[in-house]
Amino acid sequence: MRGWWVVFALAACGNDKPLEQQTPRDPNATPPPSARQPQAQTQAPTPRAPQSNDAVTPQPFHQQAEGAAKPAEAIVKKYRATWANVHSRPSTCWFFSGPAGRDTPLGEHVEVRIESQHAWVTWSTAAFEGTWGDRSIDVLRLATHSYQGTWVISERLRGTVKEKSIHARYAYEECQEGTTCPGECTITADVLLVEE
Repeated sequence: MRGWWVVFALAACGNDKPLEQQTPRDPNATPPPSARQPQAQTQAPTPRAPQSNDAVTPQPFHQQAEGAAKPAEAIVKKYRATWANVHSRPSTCWFFSGPAGRDTPLGEHVEVRIESQHAWVTWSTAAFEGTWGDRSIDVLRLATHSYQGTWVISERLRGTVKEKSIHARYAYEECQEGTTCPGECTITADVLLVEE
């Protein structure tokens, strides 16, 4: 759809030269008579339905030609998370995020958004971002929190994608800003995301 708008916008402007070949216009100049007269409206072409043999590999916006296959639409699905084998070390630590996080608990409701090979996994306000492909997912979240100074946390979720579920391994690390990372407080866990 975007490629069509570029062609339409160029046609509407009346200039089909690439931007770098256009001559700058004098803003004080009077437009030619043809530019001041109302232009006849033309009907936009109806986009064709995707065919089964259309390529779905996205190209940069400026390289998509009229009539070329468009990138796949975003896929958004809701999942329910179940945590298992949660190991937090040492036992004296509390955590800013994670399955029982103080500031950002990762509860049971999760949204997964896929666009091409890019993935976002979101629990409430915790958004992980990374890659998706070949039946795998690998997403990361970096955040800062305050408690007697600034703390930097890193959370990673890596796993296998099945038809209606994602089986993943979760890892959490934290350190106080200006100290060696990771610090001593860590979490590892298994998380199963099942499509709702």
